[in-house]
Amino acid sequence: MFGKLSVMRKFSTTTFRTSKYLPFSAEQFQKTVIDVEKYVEFVPACTESKITTRISENEFYARLKVGYQVYEDSYISHVVQENTNGRYRIISVSKDNNIFKYLRSEWTIYPMSNTKCKIDYSLDYNFNNFLYQQAVGMFMGTLSQKTLNAFENRTRSLLMSAQKPIKKEATPITAANPQIAQANQEIQPAPSIMASILKPRKLINSLPSLILNEVILSRLTQLKSEGKLSDLAFHMLSEKILRDQTAGYQIRYLFNLEKERVLDEASFLNHLKSFVEREKSYAI
Repeated sequence: MFGKLSVMRKFSTTTFRTSKYLPFSAEQFQKTVIDVEKYVEFVPACTESKITTRISENEFYARLKVGYQVYEDSYISHVVQENTNGRYRIISVSKDNNIFKYLRSEWTIYPMSNTKCKIDYSLDYNFNNFLYQQAVGMFMGTLSQKTLNAFENRTRSLLMSAQKPIKKEATPITAANPQIAQANQEIQPAPSIMASILKPRKLINSLPSLILNEVILSRLTQLKSEGKLSDLAFHMLSEKILRDQTAGYQIRYLFNLEKERVLDEASFLNHLKSFVEREKSYAI
């Protein structure tokens, strides 16, 4: 089933498989996957990512450092990319390091249209250390799903950042009409932000990260007390904003849209509820 993660255990190797349709072109998503040196900015548990040896544009070795709960270690991966008529295949393999006896990830990205692609993602691993297997193995399923979500969110964020608003020339302030001239200076057309589902009314000038957790938690408490947010949604959103960097960014973004009046309260609540339902499905 698309969008669901399956887990198969064969001997000492564990395999994760998932498929999903995404609202990006194959090339847009491929650029996120192949940009390994940026992994440290968004991939869960990745604390360092660096290309150590480049063989060609489509083949290189990279060193990744990962930290999860009580452990941190690094390993070298051999990364190869293939492009067959717009269908991308990106394979990363690491063997016999401190963490993994064997680790292989594979992305296959199929073009569907200029705004849609299908991805197949697989992860095969075998820990090289019994302690790692016991300490980390039980979390790998969740971590793999979070990793997939992180790549999707990263691609969406990059595309939204590329949408630059067109600046309107300010009307000169004159002694005869200073109020109208000043008002004209403040008016700017709104950028297209998730145009398929949102109706922008005002330019967003602040970043989601600038909204304090305390402000968000206070608003969540208000919505809960007004009966507009269930106990489950309240606790899940509060937990995510405090403990989950990737999900926390998405929540801050929604609150930023409400704060800047891009979303009215009804639309804002609908998006919050959709976010909660999606997170619940990942937990199944």
